Amino acid sequence: MAEVADQMLRNDVRSMPVVDDDERLVGIISRRDILRAMVRGDDVLAAEVQHRLDEYADGRSRWTATVEDGVATVTGEFDDETERTVVTVMARTVPGIAAARIGEMTSS
Repeated sequence: MAEVADQMLRNDVRSMPVVDDDERLVGIISRRDILRAMVRGDDVLAAEVQHRLDEYADGRSRWTATVEDGVATVTGEFDDETERTVVTVMARTVPGIAAARIGEMTSS
């Protein structure tokens, strides 16, 4: 996505063709398409982080992800420090997430 945006800016164009391996036209990508993909609200980001974490946990909801101002916070129990690191990195890979951290567990 970043490479396409860079090429659009360098060539001062508002859209670019998308071609397959045989160089056949399969679509067009516009600046608006890029903006839609990159500019997403905290609720959408939280849902995507949560989905990735649930997939990593084989469909179980082991952790809870929240997002505020683009910063993801993941709460829950972790088996070890490696798992904490993996979960933090996974949250950070969601486009639009500026930072990720592990939050404190709260008791009810």
